[in-house]
Amino acid sequence: MNPQTAQKKTKIAIIGICLCFLLGSLGYVHYMRTQSEQDSVQYLNNAAAQLQNTLIKQIDGDFQTLEALAIVIGETGIDDADRMIDILETINNQNQFVRMGYADLSGNADLVDIRSNHHLKKQVSQDPFFQQTLAEGRSLSDPQLDEEEEWVGSYGMLIKNNAGEPIGVLIAENLIDVYRSILDAPLLNGEGYSLLVDETGAVLMRPHRELPAEKQTLTELGQFTEKTLNTLQNWLANGHSGSLRYRSLAGEQAIAQLIPLGMNRWYLFSAVPTAALHKNYAQTSLGMTIIITLAALIFLMLMNWQSRSMQANQRALETLAYQDPLTGDRNFASFQKEVPALIKSGCTVWYCDIKKFKYFNDLFGYEQGDALLRDFSTVVKASLKDNELFCRVSGDNFAGLRQTADPQRLAGWFNQLLAQLDQQMNEHSALVHLELCMGFFPVREEELNLSVNEMVNRANIAHRSVKDQPGDQFAFFTPQLRAQTLRESELEAQAKKALARGEFEVYVQGKVNIQQNCRIVGGECLALSLIHISEPTRQAEISYAVFCLKKKTGRKNVRRLRPPSASK
Repeated sequence: MNPQTAQKKTKIAIIGICLCFLLGSLGYVHYMRTQSEQDSVQYLNNAAAQLQNTLIKQIDGDFQTLEALAIVIGETGIDDADRMIDILETINNQNQFVRMGYADLSGNADLVDIRSNHHLKKQVSQDPFFQQTLAEGRSLSDPQLDEEEEWVGSYGMLIKNNAGEPIGVLIAENLIDVYRSILDAPLLNGEGYSLLVDETGAVLMRPHRELPAEKQTLTELGQFTEKTLNTLQNWLANGHSGSLRYRSLAGEQAIAQLIPLGMNRWYLFSAVPTAALHKNYAQTSLGMTIIITLAALIFLMLMNWQSRSMQANQRALETLAYQDPLTGDRNFASFQKEVPALIKSGCTVWYCDIKKFKYFNDLFGYEQGDALLRDFSTVVKASLKDNELFCRVSGDNFAGLRQTADPQRLAGWFNQLLAQLDQQMNEHSALVHLELCMGFFPVREEELNLSVNEMVNRANIAHRSVKDQPGDQFAFFTPQLRAQTLRESELEAQAKKALARGEFEVYVQGKVNIQQNCRIVGGECLALSLIHISEPTRQAEISYAVFCLKKKTGRKNVRRLRPPSASK
């Protein structure tokens, strides 16, 4: 073989090796890119699902408040409009609704807002939400402008009397900003956004920081191919969920997740630019040029770089999954993951919250409230020792693990937290006094098989047992507390059935006006008594029905009575 032929073959071999190496490297880079994108898309799906749950909880919480109030109004038979509006004004001052009111079945509504302004004789019979309430029992309207040029959502809850007959509609209005603040939650480090749309694709709610207000439909927010648009319209029409790709108005590729909200045929539309999913791969093209010129060395460098890039991406995803965005410490998912390795007999799982925290938020603003939570988190973190940890569950609720079950040491630690909390509150102490409420669950040997969630629930049972008591409180879990909680749940279910069957009799004490010759001007419910017992096993005292009524009405002077004897 002559030298030229050998040189030619060598060049071909080198070129072949380089090409094989380049193709292999490009294939590996593409695989890593795909894996990273899949992980990020999965995170987008999880984040959208979390937003969906948060919105549903907010709306369901509003409905539960109205349902409880509607039951009380229906059971007590209040039909005087002036008295009704006075009651609703008092209740409205204690919740987040901006306006509450009552409408008869003809749609004549009297409303009162949080500024105590009365809106009387308002006609709502033609409003879709009112008609839907009459047909389905409850409803929530699409966002609409009220008389004060504010965007609100109107709730409707049908009120029924003891006979189950409709007697009116309870109305409440909430600012759309309450829901928009939920949509403000950042997606993928703030690169994405979420919208609330209806079945036609019309934008109902948008986050405060994103998108021009004049963009009213999804099709105006991006460039969709005909196939993608048909798929999107089909999903919206049939209540389906899924992921799709499109281009933004600026021509950038984007990925979106569509999830039905399960109410009013509303959908959550969460989107993020594809470029945001590939930020860790911005140097790939430069790496490929180096691979061509430096061959095997560059191949090894690229492999190492890709590995580190994937690890960094994984760490970023784990941070998003296991770190609380407000405090920077672990969240409840991370707590559940780490505790099993640290738990042992003699440990204590605790659960606490800060009383009057919502009042603090309303008084000083959410920024001050968030700062207080971060400061409290710092105080708790500094007080913990080795193999002890904590997390923020949600809101002002915290849970943690301590490597001691000694009541005195736990009480001392609780008092230490109180002192630190008082220091944090020094500048606000003249306006509001915050209190701490905590429950402890000392873990015994036979309870090590319980899940972390069950242990936290038991600590929460102890926490709830003293939550309504005044002052700073803590309590220890006992089997009796758990049995009492289960019993109360059972009795509440029985009491609700008894209320639905009309098995309670209301005793009312009249209220007189001594300045009007002792004329009767009202009445006050003093007691409930069972008037019919249909099952022998229900002969025991069912005083929890009265407890339920007290919870729903806020009344403190309702007495517990034993069921009357059969002779009565």
